[in-house]
Amino acid sequence: MLIGDLEEGSKIAVSITGYPDKIFSTHVVKLSHQEQSAVEKLCKKLRYTSCIPVGLIYDGEQSVIFPSKYTYHIAAHHKGRMFLWNPVVIHRAKSPTLGSIHLLFSSADTDAYNRRMEFRLPMDKVATANVGDDRSLYHIFLKDISEHGFGLIVDQNAKVSIGDTVTISFMEEAYNNTKRIWESTRYEMTGQIVRLFVTSGNKYNIGCCVKRTDRQVSSYIYAKQVQQARLTGSDRHQAL
Repeated sequence: MLIGDLEEGSKIAVSITGYPDKIFSTHVVKLSHQEQSAVEKLCKKLRYTSCIPVGLIYDGEQSVIFPSKYTYHIAAHHKGRMFLWNPVVIHRAKSPTLGSIHLLFSSADTDAYNRRMEFRLPMDKVATANVGDDRSLYHIFLKDISEHGFGLIVDQNAKVSIGDTVTISFMEEAYNNTKRIWESTRYEMTGQIVRLFVTSGNKYNIGCCVKRTDRQVSSYIYAKQVQQARLTGSDRHQAL
């Protein structure tokens, strides 16, 4: 699949080689027919196979400049599957109808990655959860997370039921390349219990549907997915 095959509105994550925890997010935008023709001509002029226009990419309040000295990777969902393009060249452009946008150029023709890897990120770590209106606190085993839900294990003495609101909290440590130190970040997700059953170990296996998607959590999930996709791609290349 070429990057230009992505549909309008498709969510995109941009990562940089050497900076695994720096992830930018954007989405595919629609240009006028005249603008699209101009972009396609530019793509041919720059000798890339395909190109896609996306909303201007920000880091906080500032739009991002993408120097050519770095290598960029793009991850995106298309028809329920995840695709990864590498390398990608990113230019800023001016659209008469949309204003400032970014253009993503790539000659890579990529295959889809595993559906399970896309939507569910294995966690397998201890975390905490507040449950119900009284926000009762429990220690849990967090199985996996995605933008749309999370799975967890908790002792059977926990007072939980279908429909309860659950807020999980977990810590993740990452290396800050700028400060050259390890930093811990706290992540939170809030969801509603939609699946609950007792395991053979007399614990509750709980599945939750996310009620509010946090941008920080989304970036974290995309970062991990991109890392896994890179490893998968590297393994495929070595096998060849």
